[in-house]
Formats: sequence, structure tokens, C-alpha cells
Amino acid sequence: MRKINRRVVSAFLTIAIVMSMFSYTLSAGATSVAGKYKVYTSLGDSNAAGYATTGYIDNRLPAPEAYKTKVANALQAELRDFGTGGYRTNEIRYMIDPDYAMDWSYAEICQGQVHKSQLDEYKDDYIKAVEDADILTILIGSNDFFGDTFGTAFAQLYMPVEKLEEIKAKVDGETDFGAKVLTVIDELDSIVKVINFVTTLLSLLSDKVDEFQENWDAIIERIYEMNPDVQIVAISPINSFNNTKLSEDSTVDFVAFFFDMILARFQNYIRFLSPYAKTYYYCDITDMKLGELAFTDPDIMSKYLPLVHHTDEGHTEIANRVVELLETEGKSQSKKISPAAMLALAWEAID
Repeated sequence: MRKINRRVVSAFLTIAIVMSMFSYTLSAGATSVAGKYKVYTSLGDSNAAGYATTGYIDNRLPAPEAYKTKVANALQAELRDFGTGGYRTNEIRYMIDPDYAMDWSYAEICQGQVHKSQLDEYKDDYIKAVEDADILTILIGSNDFFGDTFGTAFAQLYMPVEKLEEIKAKVDGETDFGAKVLTVIDELDSIVKVINFVTTLLSLLSDKVDEFQENWDAIIERIYEMNPDVQIVAISPINSFNNTKLSEDSTVDFVAFFFDMILARFQNYIRFLSPYAKTYYYCDITDMKLGELAFTDPDIMSKYLPLVHHTDEGHTEIANRVVELLETEGKSQSKKISPAAMLALAWEAID
């Protein structure tokens, strides 16, 4: 009897392993939706561009290990690639909304390709990619906070301008304004400054959340005006510091949870609160950890950029989740709500 049981268990495990391999093959390759979508358009920031993946060269250039490429291959669709480092919802809105009045002050502090002249170079192609898309993914929001709100709070604390220029010079040449986050931490040399910084940050955040929500709805509304039949997959904004500690030996990930709660306000709006939330699929990737970072690490500046972006394996998982959403017509959407998301919903209610 014991031998029979072992054989049954062995057979069961063998079947499970084979089925799991088969399931992965479906997600990665010959999916049930292959050929259904002719044109796949990818919009977003440096995460959408595939920054730090193997073979990445620059914005809007082929990146073989990025989720955009893997989704296009799985769908057997033509890829229109418009992920660009430094992008916020503001830049996407500018590209497709002719009535949007853009404030270009962010371009002066961002090392990404977000100047008006740079955006205008490919604006017509961007619009056509939205108009032609059968399937469109959007991964945006991290820079709305880390590149914009964080930088504004920093600027309000460090006056005069000479001080800002001195600190800015330390990260001159970086392709992502998020690097200045690390300089901020280095410059906050007292608990008083930390408290003042957080207070200023939170006071600015409410306005930024309102702006993000307005931009998000305007973007979705405009996409449907341009292309009523397009299937949109909204990918949750990434907390660039979701695996970051104050020091390497920290046991409490306060930094990660603090930023999780802030980004959850952006994520919750896309997922639950936007009037368009039921018109698109939501791809939740908030459970996917990035590289391990510690603000006290002396080599953090050299380690930073690759570690706040997803790895090759992370992009594979994102691609699998996007394809699975399409295969199940949205039924595979995650039902889980994280503690940070629940706190953010409460915060939204009283803000």
C-alpha cells in the first residue's frame, strides 16, 4: 500500500511538473491569443523602455529581454515601442492631447529625454501608434512621484539656487532624475531636515495625486477617442524603492513601505477609482521586488539605476501576466489588496 501511494504521489508530481512547464510555454510562446492582435503599442517610462535589461541600448530601440518584446512575440504582433525614460503622465498626455497646456519646468531638472524639442520629433509617430493599436499597454506613474514631487520638495528645502546647482552637479549626466533621490538622502544630514523633508513631501503629494488622476483620465479618454476598439492593459506603477532599506543591516523596510503607501495612491486610482477602471485590464506587478538597496551603501550611486528597474526575469513575469490577462479576458486580474493599498485607500478617503 505504501509503495502504491508513493507511485501515485510520484506520478502526480510528474504530471504537475509537466503541466507547469506546458503552462509556461503557453504564456511565453504559442498563446491562445497569438495572431489576434496585429499591432501592439507600448507606452510608458524607462521601465516600459526595458532599461537595464540585457541588450537594452536606448529609448524606443529594440530590447530583446523587455516585456514589450516578449508580449509582441507571444502575440505575434507588430511592436510600436514608445517607452521613454523620464516620462510621467504629463508627457504622455502632451503627446496625444492637443488641448493640454504643458509645464516644461520638469524638463529642466530631469535628465531623461523629455524636452519639448525631443518629444516633438516623434509626436506624429506616437499618435499614429495609438491610433493603429489593437492592444496597448501603459506603464507610467513612478516619475510622477519620484521625479517630480520628490524633486520639488527637495528644491523647496534647499535654497538658494546655488545649493541646488551644487547638488545637481553631483548626478550630472544621469539618464534618470531618480538618481537625485539618493543625493537627497545624502544631503539630509540631520533628523530635523528629514522630518521637514517628509512634511514638505506629503504637503505636495496631495496636489500631485490630483494632477496624476486628472492626467490619467485625460489619457484614457483621449486614447478611446482616437481608437475606440483598442484593448488597454494598465500596468501598475512601480515603487522604485520597494526593496530598499536605510542600511544594509536594517530589519524593518520602513523606506520601502513608506513609498509603497505613496505609490499605492496612484495604483489604487488606476485599479479602482478611475471612472475608466472597468474599461481596461489592470496588470498588478506590485508584488515583484526590485534589487536590494541600502541608502547607507557607499557604492549606492553606481548600483542605483539598474536596481530600481526590473531584471530580465522580472520582464518575463510582466509579459506572462499581460498575456494571461488577454487569454482570460481580464479574469486573471489579481484580487489581492496589499496593506499599503488599504492604507492608501483610507488616506484617499480623508485627503
